[in-house]
Amino acid sequence: TRNADVASVSTQAFPYSASNSTIVASVSALGVKTGGVLRLGPSAGVTGLLLYQNNSSWRAYVDASVVSIGTATPSTVQKMALAYNGATNGAVLDGGTVSSVGTTVAAVAEKLEIGGLSSSSDYFCGHIRQITYLPRRISNTELQTRTS
Repeated sequence: TRNADVASVSTQAFPYSASNSTIVASVSALGVKTGGVLRLGPSAGVTGLLLYQNNSSWRAYVDASVVSIGTATPSTVQKMALAYNGATNGAVLDGGTVSSVGTTVAAVAEKLEIGGLSSSSDYFCGHIRQITYLPRRISNTELQTRTS
């Protein structure tokens, strides 16, 4: 047994935008579990922008809004994305249909957490192959292209 691999980086270390953000991740879950892949949010609490696994589904979260974006298939590389501008937030899995994640305005982020949430013991059980952050909200078509 070993501790979970989790990392965090201050939003001051990259070109973060509080008003427009896109996160794209390529991951492979090892099983059916609940755990955070990544969170862009304030230092405390479970707020901000999140991509996470909730048992057999992938979910995207913008503060008070959450949407299931598809099935988590263990041992399969899957690509997901969450785009935010506070008015038209969208999330997608594997180039599918872009789901709306409400019109909630996310809390200003102080850090990007990878592999788990500092305020929870729900760590991601799997491999995070790649994460891309863009300081802009890309179009739904580009979300689908980047996750295909």
